[in-house]
Formats: sequence, C-alpha cells, structure tokens
Amino acid sequence: MSRFVLSFITVLLVSYVGLVQAKDLVFSEVAGGGDIPLNVVEAGSPDGKEILFIHGVSQSYLSWRAQLASDQLQDFRMVAFDLRGHGNSAKPWMSKDYNDSALWAEDVAAVIAAKKLKNPVVVAWSYGGVVLMDYIRHYGTADIAAVNFVANTGVLIDRIEDPKSSDAELMSQMIANQARQQSPDIEENMASVKFAVPLLTETNLGDAWRQDAMMVTMMTPSYVRRALAGRKIDNKDLTGPLSDISFLLSYGAKDGSVTDPMSEKFRSIYRQTITSKYDGIGHSPFAEESERFNRELFEFVYSTGH
Repeated sequence: MSRFVLSFITVLLVSYVGLVQAKDLVFSEVAGGGDIPLNVVEAGSPDGKEILFIHGVSQSYLSWRAQLASDQLQDFRMVAFDLRGHGNSAKPWMSKDYNDSALWAEDVAAVIAAKKLKNPVVVAWSYGGVVLMDYIRHYGTADIAAVNFVANTGVLIDRIEDPKSSDAELMSQMIANQARQQSPDIEENMASVKFAVPLLTETNLGDAWRQDAMMVTMMTPSYVRRALAGRKIDNKDLTGPLSDISFLLSYGAKDGSVTDPMSEKFRSIYRQTITSKYDGIGHSPFAEESERFNRELFEFVYSTGH
C-alpha cells in the first residue's frame, strides 16, 4: 500500500476518533414554510416520549449528535431538523425568507405535523430559542409539553450584563467578526469561521469536533447570515401565553449568552423554571458535558408527565 493511501486512511481515522456516532438515524424531507424542503432526522424509540431539538445559527442537526446517540435517551423518540438556510435544508436567497416570523413558525409546525409529534418537549439551543418563540407566537403552546432553553432565554427578557464575567474586548471582536461572516468574500467567511467556532465551547472537544463544526458553519451562506442579522426580535409580549409552561434553563458559566442575573430574572417571571448552570462550560453544554445534559434532559422529560 502506498504512503499516500496510508496517509489518507490515517486522516480519516483521526477525523473519526472522538466523535460520538449517532445510531440508527432515519432521514426524511418535510415541506416547511413556503414549501421549502427541510432536512429532518429521527432517532430512538418510535413509541417513546417525544423530544424535538432545534439548533442554533450556522449549525445543523449534528449539534445534537451526543443526544441522538445517547444510550440513556434511546427510549425517547428524538426528532431534529436543519433550520432553513442551514445544513441540508433549503437555502432560499431572499431576505424575506428569513425576516418573517411566520415562516420560521411554519417550519416548526410542519415538522411537528409531518412527524405526528404529540406534545414533545422542545430543546432549543441559542437561536433555536428564537425559532421556537416564532412558533409559539403563531401557534401557541397547546402542542408542546415543556421547553428546555439552552444558552438563551428566547428573548423573553432583556439582556442583563454580569459585571463579574463581562469581556468587553471579546464582545468587540465578535462584533467585528460579523462583517466577515456576512461578506461575499469566501476567504473572509472562512476567517470568520476560524474565529467563531472555538467560541462555541469553553472546553476543547478535539480537532475532529472542531473541523466538523467549521464545515457545517460554512454550509450557511453569507446572505443567510446577513438576513438573520437584520431581524429585530423582542418576545416579552408573550409572557402571558407561557405562564403554564415548564422550563429548564441550561447555560454555561463561561458563556455570556445567559448571565446569572438573567437566570434569576427569568425564574422570577416564569416560576415553573428549573435552572441548570454548568460551571467551567461555554455555549454548548449538550456537547461539552453531554452525560450531565442527557441525564437532566431525561429527568425533565419524565417530570412533564406527558
């Protein structure tokens, strides 16, 4: 065997080692808002309690790899999908395809209807929380059992800075990186990805995980990022309809998306809330500390009694 072939095989093996491999995945396509095709994946028991996962900006269903492959969660019926403009879902090019709350809501409703989900617990990470709130704005809460917000509060409360953990320099760098994300210059996009992907975690999940995240991030075109950046979002008017919903608010102590003051404020408004803070963890607790995350999700789903 040639040295080239051996080197190629070695690269493949290195990229494989350390990644959690989801098992028995079933893929399908669902027509979302405006009839765009959405890439949907299912795992676990077809007859189990149901969980719907919604990922964040520039990622995909692969964000939930450690959940879809979890032995502890295999008794549940787990469904995830790639958001419009992301992963293997369609990427319409008009700004209105991303600025209209009703379209995002229709995407979630279409997945719930097509997969015949009956009161799933919804796990919404980062921007996924915004998408879930789009759904609730237009369809209400009758068809969902409970919500696990991960690294977000669904823009149900205003941002509250925590003076103990604020990093003005990093925030300035992130704002500057937005221009690279939205540029039509692919080299600028690649530079933005190299900066942004390491910020998804505080812990080092290995080169293979980081490379996968970078490749998936590049699948979201710059025009989609520009459109998303243009959305004006405020969901505080939805406090009333959510008064009976149970929440699990999961966040990393090293991530500024949810601060301790925000967690306290959220719990003071939504009293059926469990907060779970991950010390030493960043924006992706489901990947960085997946065993704890899966255990808490398991307990939360059963606590809803649906």
